[in-house]
Amino acid sequence: NLPVIVAPTQLALSLSGSYSGLEAFLATGKGEASIDISAGQVRNFDIAKFRGALNDGVLFNLPSVYGGGTPLKSAKLKAAIDKGVAVMTQGMLELEGDQIVVSGALPLLTRGLALSGEITDNNDPLAPTRQRFFVGGSWAQPFVTPTN
Repeated sequence: NLPVIVAPTQLALSLSGSYSGLEAFLATGKGEASIDISAGQVRNFDIAKFRGALNDGVLFNLPSVYGGGTPLKSAKLKAAIDKGVAVMTQGMLELEGDQIVVSGALPLLTRGLALSGEITDNNDPLAPTRQRFFVGGSWAQPFVTPTN
């Protein structure tokens, strides 16, 4: 099962264009989307496994770190949408002790991924640890590679 965020959420979507079916609308539409998420949980995502896989320093399949759950403080995602591609202008997840920041592109019609990210471990405020990564592939089968 894919990770699922269980928390109060507010979604705003504005997309304009000529409608002749959903696929054509997404391919030609222009607009923006934003998601604000309050405290809750990311089910089926183990942040410790994710960090461990990044530390291994090799490409890994994101489903290999699925399992368990991770407390979520908040999240905010914003994207500009143009001609079938959502470009993330803001992507931030605040977890218990960790912050994940992502940016990049999400081709909506092909369900692809091209995201760069950074996870910061804030458990030691005097020496926060940062790990950078890239997420590619598809929504259903994402792969992650460390970029440190």
